[in-house]
Amino acid sequence: MFFNDDLHTDDTPVIAFGLKSPPGFAVDSHYETTASLSDAADVDVYRIKSPSAPRAQTTVLTATVRAADVNGTVPRVSVLDGNLMPVSADVLVNGNGTFTVQLAGARARSNYYVVVQPNPAWPAATGNYALNVEFTKQAAQLTT
Repeated sequence: MFFNDDLHTDDTPVIAFGLKSPPGFAVDSHYETTASLSDAADVDVYRIKSPSAPRAQTTVLTATVRAADVNGTVPRVSVLDGNLMPVSADVLVNGNGTFTVQLAGARARSNYYVVVQPNPAWPAATGNYALNVEFTKQAAQLTT
């Protein structure tokens, strides 16, 4: 059973699904959805907008995808800017059913595209996933 199977209707940025911030969150600060990849060629593209911010304030985009409880898969997530160009994002988590990337220095009041696609390292290319995208003021500090 697939959640919100889009039948390949959002496989490119041109036909991306626009996510809205759910109730209880500031506008353009948090996005979430539960969906599925129905086959190995399925790609889900979501259009989001970053929040307003004062000029000196850093905006950080963090996108996390994890396996849903029922029939789950862990896809990879990547980010494109408003010009559909890939942006360099740090991988924060890649394991134990979760994949997280972070883009420090995201532009305020800008469109971004979050791309969810099968993860070749995960045994099940198809299945359900939960996506969370959040804009914050401070990036995670990476250590080795």
